[in-house]
Amino acid sequence: DNAVLRTFTTGNVWSPSPPTANEKALIQGSYTVPNTNLSICECEVSTTGSVTIPANRTLTVRNKITNNGNGDNFTIQTGGNLIQTLETSTNSGMITAERAVTDMDNVLATQMDYVYWSTPVTGQNLQAFSPGTPASQILKYNEYDDYFSLATGNFVAGKGYAFSAEVNATYPENPTGYNKTYKFKGVPNNGIIDIAAARSPN
Repeated sequence: DNAVLRTFTTGNVWSPSPPTANEKALIQGSYTVPNTNLSICECEVSTTGSVTIPANRTLTVRNKITNNGNGDNFTIQTGGNLIQTLETSTNSGMITAERAVTDMDNVLATQMDYVYWSTPVTGQNLQAFSPGTPASQILKYNEYDDYFSLATGNFVAGKGYAFSAEVNATYPENPTGYNKTYKFKGVPNNGIIDIAAARSPN
């Protein structure tokens, strides 16, 4: 693997030719995964490059992913897929994974929706992910006593969290709800993720 390097240049063409599943891709231009999808051995994105994975398209990387940009330059849009097949590969650099929600009711007294989220990346802060959600309404479930409790800090991979709809100047109370594309930003998770679970006495 990686014996041949295929580079996507600033002229938006592959040099010397598009990569195969056994070759490394170096992205130096603005690359959008085509509707034929892309399967490669390793992916590196330079500071001048960008990758976009649109809805219903898949980028499959067998080995590691390295992004030298700030994370805004590697985006998985809602419905897009990033798949890694080698569980032991360690990624570096941040990406952005988008997920759209619709009709989020946020009337405090009568209509308050919750969304359950789990993160595809490492390093995403809970409050920063949904800044208009009150801290008292970002919750984690405790199996051992069958109650929810307050959650703080960063998402833990493999764990689910309950977020109420946002209520702030950007998303004031509205009985018809709001639409938003939420963004996870961090190093993409890979491999087997273990998390402890416990059954409550009752």
